[in-house]
Amino acid sequence: GTLGICEFPFVPVVDGAFLDETPQRSLASGRFKKTDILTGSNTEEGYYFIIYYLTELLRKEEGVTVSREEFLQAVRELNPYVNGAARQAIVFEYTDWTEPENPNSNRDALDKMVGDYHFTCNVNEFAQRYAEEGNNVYMYLYTHRSKGNPWPRWTGVMHGDEINYVFG
Repeated sequence: GTLGICEFPFVPVVDGAFLDETPQRSLASGRFKKTDILTGSNTEEGYYFIIYYLTELLRKEEGVTVSREEFLQAVRELNPYVNGAARQAIVFEYTDWTEPENPNSNRDALDKMVGDYHFTCNVNEFAQRYAEEGNNVYMYLYTHRSKGNPWPRWTGVMHGDEINYVFG
């Protein structure tokens, strides 16, 4: 891959007609609707994206694991624009140091790295800043894997799996 950390080819665009400014600027300036919100994350936010990015490593079949060497290579592929020190910090943060060679933990660490970067950290930061403005914020951590889920069990509860339950 060349995009790094599974960058999205499409994101909302500040066009001056529908979106006047970035959400970060709206939060900083206080220009947003004051209302109660519900927001949250799923336990495995990153898999849905890295399955399509690391296709040879994370195959859509049961029993997929990631060796320590594969984990380190995947971290390099997912973070091509960071320097060595930053990459070492990422490896340090996402390694299960009680079992650094555990192939399931290494696989799951890739999910957490991508999920944190794109969703979990942003959701938590937004919720905190929104609440600091005096708004009620209700949060969930969605952990239920539906019986009819077609993805391998190791993918857990991926990004979007909660939609039918949150919105009915």
